[in-house]
Amino acid sequence: MKANNTPLTPEQSDFAAEHHNYVYSFLTKRHLPVDEFYDIAIFGYLRAVRNYCVREDLRKYKFSTIAYSSMRSSVGDHFRAQRAQMRTAEIIPFDEEYIYNKPYNRGFADEYDFDHEKIAA
Repeated sequence: MKANNTPLTPEQSDFAAEHHNYVYSFLTKRHLPVDEFYDIAIFGYLRAVRNYCVREDLRKYKFSTIAYSSMRSSVGDHFRAQRAQMRTAEIIPFDEEYIYNKPYNRGFADEYDFDHEKIAA
């Protein structure tokens, strides 16, 4: 998600205030708690306001279509970021002391020396 800290122009601000109910409508239709997801959805909404006011090609669509699409994207980015955090793996060193001192690896450490040659049994 691309951050945009540019303040809204007065016209954009008026437009955003006039259509602000779309944020609550989106959250209600998606069954998302307002207290948890308002901050996430509002960034998508404000991005939609900026784009809709600046880009003439978007005027052929209803603003609600653009706003819902942008808010859906922001919420999706949020969930994608949460899933990515769950997939992070622990990085462990691969050295003799670490491997040998782990109880579940003792069989491995006993069978191999650390020049990668199997010890004859």
